[in-house]
Amino acid sequence: MVTLHHVLNFKITKIAASIRELKLHSLKKEIVERWVLDSETGVLKKTAYERVAEHISPKHPHWSRYVALKLECSRHLSALHLLKLGSGLPPAKKDVRKAIRAGRLNFHNHASVASKFLFEAYAVLLLEFERLNNHPEQYDDVARFVEKRAEEARRGIS
Repeated sequence: MVTLHHVLNFKITKIAASIRELKLHSLKKEIVERWVLDSETGVLKKTAYERVAEHISPKHPHWSRYVALKLECSRHLSALHLLKLGSGLPPAKKDVRKAIRAGRLNFHNHASVASKFLFEAYAVLLLEFERLNNHPEQYDDVARFVEKRAEEARRGIS
């Protein structure tokens, strides 16, 4: 049976894979050759190494997509914390407010924007909860993901 925790973990894993793919796609390396003095023999040798020529940065065309994916991942991670606050179910809104005031949920953002961000994460949590309850057949890929992870855990693969 697929739980809300499984759904959030699946989404976080997919988003993280997208971030990794985006970063690898934007990474450009070039081979540079250089003359180096060998300390043992005292002979000059030509050696080659890789140097990063381009990587994801604010000037990169995919930067906005990268930042949006990071924010989405952070929102889902915060939703996991909210799920923990509710003991496996979405907590009541008043419990979320109390936790925000107490400062127990400022994990993935600056304290000045914590309230807005955490209520966005709360909305994500409620949306996934409703989807899971109303249309569990949409989460067959999550069930396969959970089974695959359980099989890897039995084999000792991390």
